[in-house]
Amino acid sequence: MHIYIAYRNHSGFVSCFALRFIRLDNPTFRLKDFDLAIKCQTAYIEPRFDRLISEKAIILKCCLNDVTFAGIEEKVGNRSGLPIFFPESTGALLDKLTKIRYEVINTTLAVYGDRVRFLSYQAISKEVKLDASGTILEAGDFDISIDVFFSPEIVGQAPDALKALLTERHDGWFSYHIDGESKHDTPSLEINSDKFNLSIKRIKVNK
Repeated sequence: MHIYIAYRNHSGFVSCFALRFIRLDNPTFRLKDFDLAIKCQTAYIEPRFDRLISEKAIILKCCLNDVTFAGIEEKVGNRSGLPIFFPESTGALLDKLTKIRYEVINTTLAVYGDRVRFLSYQAISKEVKLDASGTILEAGDFDISIDVFFSPEIVGQAPDALKALLTERHDGWFSYHIDGESKHDTPSLEINSDKFNLSIKRIKVNK
C-alpha cells in the first residue's frame, strides 16, 4: 500500500524515531492504490519497535482528529468507485461513509515489508461508527472485515431499500457487517455481507 503524506508543520519524522511521537498539522494522507485522500486537522503518530526483531514489523498507533475523505475521482458505479456489480442499495450505503466528517479515527497498524495489517480501526462521528481490521498487501491483495453502525437519526432519513440492509441493535443504533477478500494472482474477489454474497473467481479485461 502506497501512502503519500503532506502536512504544514516542520517537525519532521526524526522526532518520530527519537521521541517516539509526532504531531502533524492539517495533514493529507493520499492512498494511491485506492485513489483516496484522508484530510484531518491534526494527526498523532506513535511508533513502536517491540516487534521489529521478532516479526520485522513497525507498529504505528495513529489518532486523527476532524477527519474528512476527499480526492475520489468519479468512476463507473458511484462516488466511492464501487463497481456496478454491487447491489445499488449496498453501494449507496458504503458510498455514504466517504461523505461524513468523523470526529476522530484511531487505528493501530503493523507495517511489514510487503503488507500492512490493520490491527484495529475505529472511526467515530455523530452519525456513523466504524470498526475494522484486516490486511492489505503491496501486490494489491486484501482481506478486510468491517462493522458499520448507523445512528437512528441517519437511518430515519434513509430510503426503505437501505433500511432493509441494516440490523437494529439494543442501543437503538443499526449495524451492517461486510467482509472482503481479493487475490491478484487468481485474480478473484470475494464479498460477504449481512444481506448478499459476491464471488468472482476470475476477472479478465478485454482490451
